[in-house]
Amino acid sequence: MLFIIKRKSFLLLLLLSIIILSPVKATEEIFNQLIKDLSSPSVEIRSEAAWSLGELGDLRAVDYLIKTINDPDDSVRYYVIKSLGNLGDNKALPHLEKALKLEVQPWIVQAIEETINKLTKN
Repeated sequence: MLFIIKRKSFLLLLLLSIIILSPVKATEEIFNQLIKDLSSPSVEIRSEAAWSLGELGDLRAVDYLIKTINDPDDSVRYYVIKSLGNLGDNKALPHLEKALKLEVQPWIVQAIEETINKLTKN
């Protein structure tokens, strides 16, 4: 878990640096890479991509995150759910409600409930 946190901090710093230097091109390249990373065989890469898409704030990510909401890995599902909440698009609500019915991990159930509450207040 510590590796993921350190890697996320580095990734966020890298994203911010690139965006400041060349906002349009960098953002598009980063977005496209993160979308590809959601399909990586690596759990760490999928988790980082899900988290980073929420931080990037591009609403185009919502559809891709929704497709990943049932990832077999708990951490990926968690970051997908949190990112959907960060992005704030209500079209995620029916998918979150369905995921809530299927989820067995209590900490992910809590994240889904928090995200649903956040989205319904918008």
